[in-house]
Amino acid sequence: MARSRSAIRGAAAFLTFGLLAMACGDTKSGSPATTQSTSGSSTVTAAPSTTVVPQKGGSITISTGLAAQIGLDPAVAVGTGCCGGSEMAAIYDTLVRYNPATAKFEMRTAQSLEPNSDFTEWTLKLKPNIKFTDGADYNADAVKFNVERHQKTATSQEYAVLSQFLDTTTVVDSLTVKFKLKTAWANFPISLSAGAGMIVSPTAFQKAGANFNTAPGDAGAGAFKVVSFKPNESLVLARNPNYYGGEVYLDEIKSVYIPGADAQLDALRTGTIQAVLLGDSAVAAKAASEKFQAINFPYPAGNLLLMNPGMLTCSGGNPAKYCAGKPDGTKVTTDTPTKDVRVRQAIAEAVDIDQINTRVYSNSLKVYRSLVPTGFRWDPGVPGPKYDPVDAKKLVDAVKAEGWDGKLRISYGAATPQLTNYGQALQAMLGAVGITATIESGKTLAQVQVEKDFDVYPAFAFGTSEDRLFEGLFGSLRINRYGYSNPDMDAALDALRVAATDATKTAALKKVAEVWNRDLPAMVVGDGVRVLAYSPKLQGVQPTAFQAVEYAKAWLQK
Repeated sequence: MARSRSAIRGAAAFLTFGLLAMACGDTKSGSPATTQSTSGSSTVTAAPSTTVVPQKGGSITISTGLAAQIGLDPAVAVGTGCCGGSEMAAIYDTLVRYNPATAKFEMRTAQSLEPNSDFTEWTLKLKPNIKFTDGADYNADAVKFNVERHQKTATSQEYAVLSQFLDTTTVVDSLTVKFKLKTAWANFPISLSAGAGMIVSPTAFQKAGANFNTAPGDAGAGAFKVVSFKPNESLVLARNPNYYGGEVYLDEIKSVYIPGADAQLDALRTGTIQAVLLGDSAVAAKAASEKFQAINFPYPAGNLLLMNPGMLTCSGGNPAKYCAGKPDGTKVTTDTPTKDVRVRQAIAEAVDIDQINTRVYSNSLKVYRSLVPTGFRWDPGVPGPKYDPVDAKKLVDAVKAEGWDGKLRISYGAATPQLTNYGQALQAMLGAVGITATIESGKTLAQVQVEKDFDVYPAFAFGTSEDRLFEGLFGSLRINRYGYSNPDMDAALDALRVAATDATKTAALKKVAEVWNRDLPAMVVGDGVRVLAYSPKLQGVQPTAFQAVEYAKAWLQK
């Protein structure tokens, strides 16, 4: 099985642009020098190592940081680090874990996960003698029950890719499951490292019924058990004395939601909380300059300026404005000025990302223009669109000559100071090349994704893990978020999904980047930012996929 294990390591290494080792990012920006992030490198940083013997006892309070936790059902709640993924991993554990320090998948409740020669079938073997906290066996039937339920009911866009590629789940014996895929997928283990890999007790699920999402009872097999949960407010977990993974050091974990990055950092400073996931690059830089430990989860090309390409694929009658009464799969062209690729090119050439970094992010963001940053392990060397306001004005004038009035909308969510600065900076830059931009606030990213009613929208969007590229770009997916669909991109992403060697990965990424530059469904501004800042007394925190961390072996230094 040496070949299979090697393949898994290669697939793991390809998990995500944001989880791979990189050097400095692309510096093809508007100003002579590009400011690099002060909040961390482009690699997920491993937790600091220590030779101190772990100490038992104590409790910690953590904050989900970016959004309140609304539920504890892995098939319903968002299972990323932003919104409860770390907490649910503490309750349920996962089948596998991605280790960014080694770029490999490690087995958790799974004993092994092996592909066939062409990555169309994967065989999972479970560790023996694991029990859920309700006493039920953690077995192959439970895995099948959970994965199939996840396929049918998962509402999280972060993991719904699984349902697009998984065909059947078959129980071979009490500890063995075989997954047959609809198409080859070298990175399939990522799906079992989070939502679908958080296996809940079928017995506890049936017992809880409709209340499972908020009151799952003893449904997990993780290092902690649920004591109490108040949606959007707090979650209290207690040590599981029968944890299959051995000793659990912390007595208790409490998770709370504190809105606002500045308030979160203040709570960390005062010791109100011991860990928080930050999404604000300036605040993350402050935390890094102080006494706190940090695990960086950079998302290269995760900070984007979305530009509506004016195309969408109808699904379930949505968006209703264009798709009511139309069958699924119907292609529709929308009425937006950015449907003209020349307008999108002009916007990309007009925006000085260094000015954006200064005005919006206090020079704390790592900015660049290419889809794949320079230094990426399989960097194809395809630069992004250049900063060229002179050429941008020529493009604008050409489209105006054909009847465009030169107007478009800059939309964003809540009118925070940061987003207001962003909108005003964009408005001025576009105005300088002849585009009259109006600003509208209050439009959420969810509205953009569902209604597709926008022209330009700054967003921390899909990041560039392999799965997230599928979500944002793969036109045949029902979760296609921003309306972009192109068969050339579909083909390039097909090749990317099955690439197994350095050469094929680089070649596939080259094609993806070239099609991206040609179509420009969005402009890359730089990294998306996710940083776990935590107390220097908290040890043993381990990063995994989707900005989540594991607290199973965490402990407090007294």
